[in-house]
Amino acid sequence: MSTRVLLFQLLFLATGMLSTLGAQWVKYRGAANALSFVTSLCQFIGMILVAALPPTKTYTDHQPDPSSLHPNLSCLAPFLSYLRVYGPANIRGAAFISILEVAGNLILVAGMFLTGSGLFMVIYSSIVVFTALFSRMLLPGRSLSRVQWASVISICFGLSLTAVGNTGNENAAASHLILLGTLVCIFGTAVLSLVYVATDHILTEGSSTPYSQCIWVGIFSSLLTLVAMLFLSIPSLRTLPLFDSDVVAAHLILILSSLGHSVAYFELVESTGGIATGVLQGLRAVGVFGLSHVWFCERDEGQCFTVWKGAATVIVVCGVVAFAAAKGMQEKGAGKGEYGGSLGAIPLPTDDFYDEDDDIPLGRF
Repeated sequence: MSTRVLLFQLLFLATGMLSTLGAQWVKYRGAANALSFVTSLCQFIGMILVAALPPTKTYTDHQPDPSSLHPNLSCLAPFLSYLRVYGPANIRGAAFISILEVAGNLILVAGMFLTGSGLFMVIYSSIVVFTALFSRMLLPGRSLSRVQWASVISICFGLSLTAVGNTGNENAAASHLILLGTLVCIFGTAVLSLVYVATDHILTEGSSTPYSQCIWVGIFSSLLTLVAMLFLSIPSLRTLPLFDSDVVAAHLILILSSLGHSVAYFELVESTGGIATGVLQGLRAVGVFGLSHVWFCERDEGQCFTVWKGAATVIVVCGVVAFAAAKGMQEKGAGKGEYGGSLGAIPLPTDDFYDEDDDIPLGRF
């Protein structure tokens, strides 16, 4: 493994942990709640900022006037022309994915504020399984091996242990909130996994590139979040200390963390597959779980380590890693090559993704 790959793996892991722990800190600071949506907006802004970085590959040497393709958006022609260096974009697909992205993200944030960042990350790590299950149901030619089915059962068992552990909580009200948050997180994880299934489909058919997909989903998701904030968040935002210096700094860190996570994600797409990224997801869950206990246990009993939570974490993480390993071996045996991304579900276009004499994607991988 090269030093470059190792550094991006560390960046992917660190920014993933920072995003979760940072959002939790903002909540404990009293600057966020389930209806504020500010932490989600920070994530989407970070995705947009990918466009501020030079592309690792320029897909078009000439850029036709975007106004000819978008007659109602002539004022945005310079911006649209600039984005073309990141490759073609499936605008309708990005808009649809953004709806799922925003819905899943807002549900997960609400769930995390109920369960705490430690338990949330353990639940969220199971997204690799939800993605595979929905891929099998919705996309042709997808199947699960016996090892993967065993991993699914293992993960479900691990998640059930969190509910069993919470029933023994001396604070009945807190126990019920954590149980509710667990169910909310599972539902949000399932919704967000559809984002990866839809993205897999769009990138596989060749109508978009990973970088352009990230940027456009960030744009649409930011707009949708702002609309949601306009109708749902204004009364809540007025009571939050959003302009305190430490809160402003925390939100800036969340934006930069999202940017770094996106950059690391696309760099790792080129060099690692499902096995490595599955291990990173497991390490992220363990790291967030441990740091949540160290930093937040004194102020929130739900963040404290228990035997049940520890057992659930070990079982879920082992299941995720085993599932990712089985997926990687299955794809390698089928001759599909390596898949990248945090879920190991998104293929990377090869160098001949474009015909040198045409802007139309050929869709070859």
